[in-house]
Amino acid sequence: MSMGIEKFDFFLKQLENQLELAAANNNPAQELFKIGTRTPLFMLEALAKLYSKLHNPKLFDKLKDQFKQLEDILGDIDYYHNYIIEFTGKPGISPGIIDFLKNRKEENILLLNDTLVEKKWLKNNKSRIEKIREKLSEATWMGAEEEMSAIKNVYFDSIQEIHSFYNSAAGRFTDLENQVHALRRKLRWLSIYPQALRGAIQLTDSNIADENISKYLIAEVINSPFNQMQAPGENKYILLLEKNYFLALSWIISELGKLKDLGLSEIAKEEAMTSISGHIHNDQVLNNDTVSATLLKATEISKYYFDEQNLDKMVGQVIPVEMYTGEKK
Repeated sequence: MSMGIEKFDFFLKQLENQLELAAANNNPAQELFKIGTRTPLFMLEALAKLYSKLHNPKLFDKLKDQFKQLEDILGDIDYYHNYIIEFTGKPGISPGIIDFLKNRKEENILLLNDTLVEKKWLKNNKSRIEKIREKLSEATWMGAEEEMSAIKNVYFDSIQEIHSFYNSAAGRFTDLENQVHALRRKLRWLSIYPQALRGAIQLTDSNIADENISKYLIAEVINSPFNQMQAPGENKYILLLEKNYFLALSWIISELGKLKDLGLSEIAKEEAMTSISGHIHNDQVLNNDTVSATLLKATEISKYYFDEQNLDKMVGQVIPVEMYTGEKK
């Protein structure tokens, strides 16, 4: 079996098991949300996104869209769920806002239940996963060394795309969703691929002299389980990423995420009040100062992160696994 198929199959099995649990529930969508099905869907989406750049693009683009459809709906459920928790009991938040958020969460739960049936994801008609496995078995796969070299090139191409996207803001973010959040999503894929590839990417420390890097190496980032690479396992070749610059990537993703959440909490209030009253009471609902400060801070931290060219220093060599002696401390 191809190593690529094995990586897909690992997460397909997770998804299949969770779908079986959900199918036994009266509310499958609610169950999938509760047991964290976004995670295997995210990994599968990452693999499909990555392999679509390597080979069989039509197949993998289609698979990516299928996984993303479920993940997006679960993401919307999560979005409204989190703001229900954040706003409940908070001064200045009317019961109408909470009711709106609860209704939107329920609408997305209903949408996911309908999608699970329509797209045949559930166990009582699990042809969706069976078809995915069949299509994967028919794909043409690269050899191990060729595949890892191609993945290295995907990193280089993605980094250039990220630079172009960042530069399009001309040094100043003015839109939370279409600039800050979109930039974070592009950066985040670079940190998700190692988890999805299950040991095919490892960290190394070449002791590059860089006086700028230490500010990113905080305990929260260093100790994050998402920054611990899985052992190489059965992978024959691995791609090395420079540890400190991978941690710097994790730092900027985390910081932009905090800012995005802060700004989106104001936008969630705006969405609720617009629906309830048909117009916005800025003095009571949308704190424009918070949104402006969030955009300013995102601009500031992104500027020094990109000016230091941290992404450009992250990608290392592809080597046979027997040459890898483990992450240097």
